[in-house]
Amino acid sequence: MAFAVNGVGRLENFQGETAIALAFEAIGHPWVAGFIYLCAFLGITASAFINMMGQSRLLYSLAKDGLFFETFKQLSPISHVPIKGAWVSCIAVCLLSVILDVEELTFIISVENLFTFSITNSGLMALRFREHPEKRHPNEIYAWYFMVLAFFFSLSWGYSWPWPIIVILGIAVVGMIIYLHRIPQLSLNNPKDQDTFMVPLVPLIPCLATLTTFALCGGIPSKIWFYFIVFEMIGACFYFFYGINHSLVGKYFVSATGEIELGRPKSVYKPTYPVQGFSDKASPHLKK
Repeated sequence: MAFAVNGVGRLENFQGETAIALAFEAIGHPWVAGFIYLCAFLGITASAFINMMGQSRLLYSLAKDGLFFETFKQLSPISHVPIKGAWVSCIAVCLLSVILDVEELTFIISVENLFTFSITNSGLMALRFREHPEKRHPNEIYAWYFMVLAFFFSLSWGYSWPWPIIVILGIAVVGMIIYLHRIPQLSLNNPKDQDTFMVPLVPLIPCLATLTTFALCGGIPSKIWFYFIVFEMIGACFYFFYGINHSLVGKYFVSATGEIELGRPKSVYKPTYPVQGFSDKASPHLKK
């Protein structure tokens, strides 16, 4: 598409956001440009509505797990939709659209999504280093070390930091990738996972994915990072002051004897299996 637009005229004559439509206007086809504007409007509107509808379900799932207020897990008796979550999401989106600029809001959403992808890639490597998904291993901390190094390396490259800093961070990233390849992936020894699909070339693919996602964050305005830190702090404060104390995953667990117990396991290195959705009445083996 970029090569085609470049063949119509010089790229500096077209704005980046509407370059394709302006290219058709330049060659005498304004009706095609209007059709492109209409499709862009419908696509953005549909994407916004899809995200708003998914947000209400996200609040519903968090409420069921105890990480959000219980009132949001109630469904409408008529439509069976979490109507309270839908109203809150709609009001929040309206307020943000009034307070923040559309371009700034787009940057914030993009950064949040890219950070989510990076955390997912690092979490994949951390799970590979575990012998059991619920049994932590000391080596998994290196996956998170790599994510931090990749983040600062991408920032140093995107914001043109001094070359010595870029070189040092680049060497540290390459060294961490080599070290991650030397850590044994204990989860591959689990016989239950032998017949399931496993991501190939781990940790190479997650490392490259983390670097590319963070590279897209480089060069954005510093104001966006301020907004990002503020939203992250709000979410972290809500989790540590409410979610962690009401989480059902941390409330019930299956002990080594196979019984459902109330409270937190004594050691995170013992194989404990969290159980969601259990209550005192529904669990006859629950120890008080």
